Formats: sequence, structure tokens, C-alpha cells
Amino acid sequence: MNIEEFVKGNLGEYRIKGKEAIIKTCPFCGRNKNKFYLNIETGLYKCFSGSCNESGSIETLMKHLGLNEEIKKQVLEEVGKRINEWSISSK
Repeated sequence: MNIEEFVKGNLGEYRIKGKEAIIKTCPFCGRNKNKFYLNIETGLYKCFSGSCNESGSIETLMKHLGLNEEIKKQVLEEVGKRINEWSISSK
């Protein structure tokens, strides 16, 4: 499972803009303001709604959502590959 599949299957309505998945509803505070951003290359997220400001890694997000270990493993492997590719290409 890649990050886009994870977003589509677990976070509801979203759009992709550059390297960011912009999710309509924050899974932490529940606001429908398109202010929850997940970087699809690094797996880091942040809610910019003002009341929440939750941020962290995709691993923390998956724990919050209660996903099973197999899905977590697949997504984290994908994030690791993307970070490795990103760090090699930025040298």
C-alpha cells in the first residue's frame, strides 16, 4: 500500500497539490476546513485549523486511526523508500 492509497482509504476526501495531500477533515479535531496536510514523500502531517495544530509522523497518525500492523508496515516501507530516494536525489 502506498501513501496515496492510505490517504484514499483512511482519511476521506482529499486533493493532491505538489507533495502534499490536503485532507478535507482533520482526523484529530474533526474540522472540515481543508487544513490537514500530509506530505506524501516524508509522511509528516500538520493540522493548520488553529484549534488543533496536531502534527507528527505518519506512524503516529496510523496509531491514532487504529490501523492493523500489516497496513502500518506497508505504508512505513513506502515512506522509507521515498525518503531514501529523496535524500539521494538531493545530494
